[in-house]
Amino acid sequence: MYVESLQRLLSDLLPEAAVRDIEAGAPATDAWRGVEEAGFLDLLLSEDEQGPGLELPQVCALLRLLGRQAVPLPLAASWIARRTLPRGVRPIGPVTVALGRLGDDGRINCPRVPFGAVADHVLIVAGDQLLLVARSQALVGVPVGDRRGLALRCVWGGDAAAWRQDHGGKALEAWIAASTAAQIAGALDVVLDMCLAHCSQRRQFGKSIAQFQAVQHQLSVMAEHVLAASMAAELAFGGTQSGPSWLASAIAKARTSEASALVCAAAHALHGAIGMTEEYALGLYTRRANEWRMDHGTEGHWHAAIGAQVLGDPRSVADVVIGL
Repeated sequence: MYVESLQRLLSDLLPEAAVRDIEAGAPATDAWRGVEEAGFLDLLLSEDEQGPGLELPQVCALLRLLGRQAVPLPLAASWIARRTLPRGVRPIGPVTVALGRLGDDGRINCPRVPFGAVADHVLIVAGDQLLLVARSQALVGVPVGDRRGLALRCVWGGDAAAWRQDHGGKALEAWIAASTAAQIAGALDVVLDMCLAHCSQRRQFGKSIAQFQAVQHQLSVMAEHVLAASMAAELAFGGTQSGPSWLASAIAKARTSEASALVCAAAHALHGAIGMTEEYALGLYTRRANEWRMDHGTEGHWHAAIGAQVLGDPRSVADVVIGL
């Protein structure tokens, strides 16, 4: 019910043209207000807090929808932030989540703030600490990555935090890794569908290019990676616990990020020149998937973190995996 309702709302509020306009610098205020007025900002709250009390697999389905819609707003991060922050601290407007570090001079450094260009506040994970800052108070806020992207590199002064908590960073890190993985999986679903449709319609030498063995090979490899990404995201949201486990979330983010690089490269190869044009939607989805790949650490970051976690566990690797 929630997935279908949210899909209809996002299709109305954020058609492809609106997504491109926001990426080009147009205000996202109307789209955000539409989501807020429809009551879709508290989807992760418990029933005790007047939320729907969704199970984790239901949350995964909603996050994958955001990927399939290439949503240019920190909607997933805002859901997680509103779930994490105490009721009296939850700010109005879009909130994003970023990994950061505290400098010796007290400054708060975030090399990459996902959707920073369209967020009003940033919930920062610095080790196990959590800090809430206003994006407008950043001493530095410059674009990073693709010129059409919405990520920023930001620095705040040591007194910028409106709220601070000395614990909870690990749990929030798990949530944000799992949610980003689910969004990547959703975007890759669309990329694969577009490739299958294009290869079936594009004709060369009197037959569709999907009939050529080399193309079939590329499509089959893509499908394997897309399925692996989907499974990894779903496993991160398996079970009925209150939140995804850190290790399962780390594995999901690593696997989906790895899949993103491979699938997006193959997709553009199969589309040829058309895939690189601004007008064609493929670039919108591959760009979003690769931005999510960079957000909160790429597969290299998470592979190292997973290795450290597993090697530091006294149990055997098999027992660690079984316990996910």
